[in-house]
Amino acid sequence: SYTFFLEPHLVALDGDGAVVLYPLQPGIVRVGQHGQDPEQHIAFDEGHGIEPEHCLLEHTPATDQGIGVATVMLHPIAECYINESDEIEDSVVLQHGDVLRCGPTWT
Repeated sequence: SYTFFLEPHLVALDGDGAVVLYPLQPGIVRVGQHGQDPEQHIAFDEGHGIEPEHCLLEHTPATDQGIGVATVMLHPIAECYINESDEIEDSVVLQHGDVLRCGPTWT
């Protein structure tokens, strides 16, 4: 079963300072704009440099027996950055505490 606080999730800050939590269900999580086909699991309004399908997050959970570690791999499709790095162009495993930025601005 899915346990929210034991599984990976994204924490987003909106322009008003509100915090939004996005739990990452096992499998592929699509990040992009509202109203797309296929549907984006984490969807934002058009603008701020977010593309219709911006990136994929692949959540591989630990085994049912709790052995191993859950991983989240970022598969960039459009402009993505981790921890103020250069643009990420290839798939990469995210680490706890990483800051993921989609698009050219921090807004």
